Amino acid sequence: MSLKILSISALVLGLISILTAAFSVSNYMSLQDDMRSFRSEQLYDQALRDINQRDFELAQNKLKEALNYNPNLKNANFQLAFISVANDEKSAATVFAEKELEIYPDSANTLSLLGTLQIMEEDMVSAEKNLKKAIEIEGTNRDAVLNLSHLYRGREQASKASEILEQFLAVRPKDSMAQFKYQMALIAGGRQSRIVNALQLRINSEVATGSDYILATAIQLYNGDTKQAYTALNESLKKSNSQEILALLQDPFFKDYSEVINQFSTYQKQVLEQAKANNSKKD
Repeated sequence: MSLKILSISALVLGLISILTAAFSVSNYMSLQDDMRSFRSEQLYDQALRDINQRDFELAQNKLKEALNYNPNLKNANFQLAFISVANDEKSAATVFAEKELEIYPDSANTLSLLGTLQIMEEDMVSAEKNLKKAIEIEGTNRDAVLNLSHLYRGREQASKASEILEQFLAVRPKDSMAQFKYQMALIAGGRQSRIVNALQLRINSEVATGSDYILATAIQLYNGDTKQAYTALNESLKKSNSQEILALLQDPFFKDYSEVINQFSTYQKQVLEQAKANNSKKD
């Protein structure tokens, strides 16, 4: 009887030892995972600071190291895609964006970035699909809204463009670029009557911005009055610098009016040359 009790006790002690060892191993593995996770997040935060300082090479190295510690680190592949775009490496950017979506298929920012890259590659079907999905997930995703509206404008679907911009502006009414794109979509769709009175009031009240005069330029071109369009274009320069105005003139509406835009560019060149000449005389 005593021997039997001793045997049972030994068995129990043996089981306790095995369970204790297993628990220790489990704790050790869990601690290792926590350490790897902490290190990956630490590297990710450092990489974000490097990106803000435009040290893309250092940021890229840290993000790749972070992924070695945690292959599922959220947004790491997205940031690598962003860096690739900044480095004009569109193919690499696409690969990183697709990797991010394999792990996080509902990442609105990644879907937006991938859709934008697909526009650049002229894969409009895939671009539309991904940009629409990004907006379904996050209705205020600005990049997705602006790029999808640009896609629709390129297809001469101005009404679709104005619709998604109007929905966005209902939530973000102070977004000046979205406002500009929305109004340009209305003009392109022949619905400038919805904005012309308010625009004329701003011009008459001398509170019009450079973008307001670009809208006026577009309306005059739509109406076939090239002379007034050119006058409005010149007025825009009194409100904004030429770089900002040239950026606004990238709107799809103006692709059919290249002659006017070329005249504007020539005029700008003459102004810059005159400014340089004046500065030289001062020196």
